[in-house]
Amino acid sequence: MCWQGHREPRDGRRRAARKPFKYTATGVAGLAGGKKLIIAPSRGGLYTASSPMAFMDHQETFLTSFFGFIGMSDAAFVRAEGVGLGPEQRKLALETALPTSRP
Repeated sequence: MCWQGHREPRDGRRRAARKPFKYTATGVAGLAGGKKLIIAPSRGGLYTASSPMAFMDHQETFLTSFFGFIGMSDAAFVRAEGVGLGPEQRKLALETALPTSRP
């Protein structure tokens, strides 16, 4: 994941990441909405829904919640799972993840 909201853009403008939400009369409102978010995590193990380790997957729920809080609810995950399970599985994980990341 690459979240670079803490850096200044080269032209000197401040990013919205310094103030990712505001308080309103009805509660918190995210200020980073209207953007498509693509998250490309890689994992050493297998945590898909069909895996016995699926209950240990906190990465996607955390990221979905965090980015949803600041208004970015249109998130897509491009996963490369099992990259730590040997060279064959790593190659398969990268081959199956990369085509889905292209527009």
